[in-house]
Amino acid sequence: MPARAGRRGQNADMVWMRRVGWAAGAVMTLLLVAVAAGWWLFDAARVQQTAVQWVQDRYQRTLVIAQPIELSMLPRPRLKLAGVSLSEHGRPERFAAIGSAEVTPRLLPLLRGQIVVEAIELQGVQATLIRRRDGTRNTDDLTGVTAAPSPPSASAPAGGDGGGSIEIGRLRLRDLQLTLRDDTGGPAGQLKLALLEAGRLRSAAGAFSVAPLSVQVAQLQTGGLALSSAQLDVTELAVGGTPRRITLQDLKLTAVGRQGGLGFEGRLAWPRLALQGDTVEGSPLEGEFKTSGSSTLAGRLQTGAPTGDLATLRLPGLVLGAKGRVGAREIDATLKAALALQPQKGALQLEGLALQARLLEPGLQPLALALQGRAGGSADTLRWALKGALNDNQLDAEGELRLAGKVPALRATARFDRLDLNRVLAPAAAAASAPAGGAPADTPINLEGLRAVNGTVALSAGALSFRQYRINDARLDAQLDGGVLRVNRLSGRAWGGQIDGRGSADAQGSRVALALTASDVDIQALLRDVAGKDLLEGRGRVSATLQGQGQTLGALRSSLAGQAALQLRDGAVKGVNLAKSFRQAKAALSMKQDAVTRAQVAEKTDFSELTATARMADGVATSDDLDLKSPFLRVGGAGRFDIGRGLVDYTARATVVAVPAGQDTAGLAAMKGVTVPVRLSGPFDAIAWKIQWSDVASAALKDKVQDKAKEKLNQKLGDKLKGLLGR
Repeated sequence: MPARAGRRGQNADMVWMRRVGWAAGAVMTLLLVAVAAGWWLFDAARVQQTAVQWVQDRYQRTLVIAQPIELSMLPRPRLKLAGVSLSEHGRPERFAAIGSAEVTPRLLPLLRGQIVVEAIELQGVQATLIRRRDGTRNTDDLTGVTAAPSPPSASAPAGGDGGGSIEIGRLRLRDLQLTLRDDTGGPAGQLKLALLEAGRLRSAAGAFSVAPLSVQVAQLQTGGLALSSAQLDVTELAVGGTPRRITLQDLKLTAVGRQGGLGFEGRLAWPRLALQGDTVEGSPLEGEFKTSGSSTLAGRLQTGAPTGDLATLRLPGLVLGAKGRVGAREIDATLKAALALQPQKGALQLEGLALQARLLEPGLQPLALALQGRAGGSADTLRWALKGALNDNQLDAEGELRLAGKVPALRATARFDRLDLNRVLAPAAAAASAPAGGAPADTPINLEGLRAVNGTVALSAGALSFRQYRINDARLDAQLDGGVLRVNRLSGRAWGGQIDGRGSADAQGSRVALALTASDVDIQALLRDVAGKDLLEGRGRVSATLQGQGQTLGALRSSLAGQAALQLRDGAVKGVNLAKSFRQAKAALSMKQDAVTRAQVAEKTDFSELTATARMADGVATSDDLDLKSPFLRVGGAGRFDIGRGLVDYTARATVVAVPAGQDTAGLAAMKGVTVPVRLSGPFDAIAWKIQWSDVASAALKDKVQDKAKEKLNQKLGDKLKGLLGR
């Protein structure tokens, strides 16, 4: 009995095996029939027309497939397309194009509402990605950002919008070119990928995963950034799902390129990161970089193991070190902080920031910078609040930089105990602040940098040094808007007095304006610093309101217009000693010859008071109200100062009003009451003083003739009167 039962069991197994075999054979037969029927009944023109109509109905875009669709069923189904292009939404302009495409789908998963593709290969892909001024993108309708699209037409394939899963066994893109355009002022340019390869790629229920992924960037050009090559490799990447998670395995990134005129190479590695719900696990992040060109820096980046959650991922123990040269300056800097990333907000924060930097440069004292505070932001906004010291000088700075608009918007405040910019700026940069009077006329004026940012800046310093300028209690409040700089306040104590001013500079036409008042200042020190001239001594008030424009310094000088006023006391006019010259008047008058001399540094004419005003137009200052007083002289005058060409043509009229007691005053006593013209002419750097004794002699001779005529007339009148009186 047991043996018979065993044989029955074996027979039953054989029956089921035969049935399974028959079923498998039937299924294979059906599949072969289906494959043959699909290949036989495939109508490329109809499929193409259906696809074009479906895209038009669903997305309001025009799909063009230039060449007939090819379908092969053996050894597996395969679709080939060529000359494919897609228009912009509702417009005929081209959005994307594909040179050729080959898709290897699986048929059975389609019956379950799934899209499973063994392989996709694309060649010669081109696309234009645009962000408009209102923030919308030309891909919003494709990614579901906009309202739900209209339902497909009746001829559209069923299940096309069923929300089923997508699985791709292998994805390969060659020769991908993206054109990036941002009408809001963000990054724009060109991205070229030599190759993008992905292993198994899955997308379902809001989750996405790929393993592995490799991207080779052939070129990226956006703004001043240019990547000549880059490589991204990831063993596994998964994002999304419920609960939401992020898994990253063996990320490696290398990049070589240039930013402006600076070359760089970089490497970044993150072996493992896993975020799920409130749990974060992973390994430290590390990388290294180096630059070439005007700056040769090398550095390393490392962090501790990550903590936090999906909302805020924290990387404690961030250490970023850099060492090398920037120009002639040696730099050794270390930044330490805790890095907090907020992926959903696209933001990061550097908390507990501590920066230590040492700078060495030939000809300058070493600089030690120490800062503490916080900094961070997002792709649209950066913020910082820092305190520290530059050597032993305390500083406090805070601000915000908004990057979302076409032009970045800056709000910054900085306060310093003492700020010596000569120790901070490179010698070449500091030399650019030399007095304008000594700069060549063809020196270009480029104010285009004013267009780079908008915003407000407030700067204060207990003591500010910049090249030859020394200002105490310095305050600067300025605004930048649309290429126009407005200095609302410029104040401080300098040249022994107080300065207050305001001004503006406009990149449009290189226009500048300045209103400045300097009270109780040392005029000699002011002229030396600002104009590089040594023309006057004394203390007093200087005021000026000027405006001009020009693409070069010479053009600006020649366009100056406005007015100026000068009020000085207890000083001297440098270059000539009029009292000394007048002592020699007798000899000069006898020769009836003018005395011409160049301005002499050691010679000067003292005064107790000096006032003058000037009107300026087209770079020429005209003055006719000079009033110079001293115990012995009174001087008036009128003339022109050509700022554009650096020439003076001015005639002063000096009159001796008193004679000092002492020796060697006889000649000066003879000049009492006589007015002597003194002409100043020539370039500012070599003014010629011409005492016009010939004019004085001519006037004296004329007066003498007139006196003799009066004497004779009086004598004749006297004789006649005597005759009438009978005497």
